[in-house]
Amino acid sequence: MDLESSPVDPRDVTEEDDFPAYRVYFWSPDGLVCEEHRIEPGIEVSDVLAWAESRSRGRVPVVYVETDAGQANGRRLLRLQGSRPESP
Repeated sequence: MDLESSPVDPRDVTEEDDFPAYRVYFWSPDGLVCEEHRIEPGIEVSDVLAWAESRSRGRVPVVYVETDAGQANGRRLLRLQGSRPESP
């Protein structure tokens, strides 16, 4: 895979979260049923991805990092891997 990249100025970052929480949603193949899990902060993303894959059991895992940055009313999810299957 060929990725596009460009240099960045690291001074434009105002906050870092070294220990984010994650969300893993396991979707049925038809996209109609979902089982949601929250992974507590302090786990490496590689471990979360491996956990999701090992527990998928024919379901489609979608992994998000959870953040409250910029959200006054609730949390924001940033997708890391996977996507919800199309519903019929």
